[in-house]
Amino acid sequence: MRVTVFDGKSHSVDSKEVAFISAGRKAFIDAVLKARPILLEPIVDIEVITPEAAMGDVIGDLSAKHGQVHGTRTAAGNTVVVTGQVPLSELNDYQSRLNAIAGGNGIYNIQLSHYDAVPAAQQEQMASLHKNRATARCHERHAGHVVRIALHQSAPNISPKPCGGRQPESNQPGNV
Repeated sequence: MRVTVFDGKSHSVDSKEVAFISAGRKAFIDAVLKARPILLEPIVDIEVITPEAAMGDVIGDLSAKHGQVHGTRTAAGNTVVVTGQVPLSELNDYQSRLNAIAGGNGIYNIQLSHYDAVPAAQQEQMASLHKNRATARCHERHAGHVVRIALHQSAPNISPKPCGGRQPESNQPGNV
């Protein structure tokens, strides 16, 4: 992303670098929010080689993991190959799960296919979790501190509330 500043004034007494950094940060956040960003997750092609008796359970498990099964084919002996696509995040510790399903006789291979949008409900949940963590970190940083930014000599000192407008949880006087 590239940002271009078209206009700005500074004053040798009141203008501080931190004021311009803060203004840039706020402009960046505003631009990102207006762009309505979405989260993308990696989707992988998966190939599972399993005993024929476990094929139905493997297909059910991949479907339960938000995967799409594209097909099956027979392989040597009593094995089948199940192919499909699944979000990479759903494959954490998949070999253990596959071992349980296939009695220790299953293996799988993955390869990055593409990126796809995370479902909207999950995006909201992740954003809320991130916002709560960021607010907690902000409260830790600002506990007991007063944040003041002098914008210009003719403008009064503005005391913005850090942490997204929420008060830091501290009993010390002078908190913003």
